[in-house]
Amino acid sequence: VDGSGLLAAILVSSRGRVLGVNKELERLLGYPSREAILDRTVPDLLRQPSDWARWEQVANDGDAKDIETEFVAADGHSVYLRGKIERIMRHKGAAASVRGVFVDDTPLHQLRELSIETARVEAALRLAAGVSHDFNNLLTILVGNLYLVSELVRTDAALHEKVRKAR
Repeated sequence: VDGSGLLAAILVSSRGRVLGVNKELERLLGYPSREAILDRTVPDLLRQPSDWARWEQVANDGDAKDIETEFVAADGHSVYLRGKIERIMRHKGAAASVRGVFVDDTPLHQLRELSIETARVEAALRLAAGVSHDFNNLLTILVGNLYLVSELVRTDAALHEKVRKAR
């Protein structure tokens, strides 16, 4: 963790049950109370429940991991967290738990998404401008040829008028 911003922390049983959260994680997730979070499991809180496998691996092998993960807030929006998860051993043979300490990476993630979307829009606009330019070139050729035809049929008033309207 790089130390920027407030740290969000969670303590989880080796089976995924949330044992505790700090005020910052409680605020980020936006649940009405700490108890509402404690009634959940980490797989329930993750956007991709399959991400729980990394937490299980830490609980089983004890190797701490740097992690970027996406939690789901109470209102359904994504909270992107970046930090470290590590196993915490309990005394007297009790099961290990996993502690996660994170910084909120949501603003940076949103900025990346905005940058990607901006690039997509820019590409679409360039394509539209290119198509418009090519279409304008074709229309210029058509209008020029219609002008030449109108000069050739100047003696036939009805035909000349039709070509003029087409032009």
